[in-house]
Amino acid sequence: MTLETGRGRVHVAGALVGNSHGRVIRVDDYHIDVAPEGWMLVIKNRDVPGVIGRVGTLLGSGGDQHRQLPPGPARHAGQDALAAITVDQPLTNGVLEHLGRAPDVLDVRLRYFGD
Repeated sequence: MTLETGRGRVHVAGALVGNSHGRVIRVDDYHIDVAPEGWMLVIKNRDVPGVIGRVGTLLGSGGDQHRQLPPGPARHAGQDALAAITVDQPLTNGVLEHLGRAPDVLDVRLRYFGD
C-alpha cells in the first residue's frame, strides 16, 4: 500500500500470519517485522552505534514505558536504519520533540494502531 501524507509518500507492506495475526513487514526499503497494534514510535536514523540506547534513555526520562525495543534496526544500502518501538501511551513531557532533535535521528513519527 502507498500512503500519501503532507510529509511525502510511504510504501508499506503487510502479511497475515495464520488466520488473524497481521504484521508490517516492509516500510519503504526497510524490511521489518512488527505487529501493528497500540502506539508505535517509528524512528529513521543514521546507522551508528548508540542511537537506540539514546532513544531508550529519552523514553525513560519522560516516564514513558516502552514494551519492545527492536532487537536491531532494519537497514538498507544507504546506511540509514528504521526502528519500530511499541510504547504504552502517547509520548508526554516533550519526549517526541527531544527524540526528533537527538543526534543521528533523521525522522520520528508516532502512530496509533487501535480499534
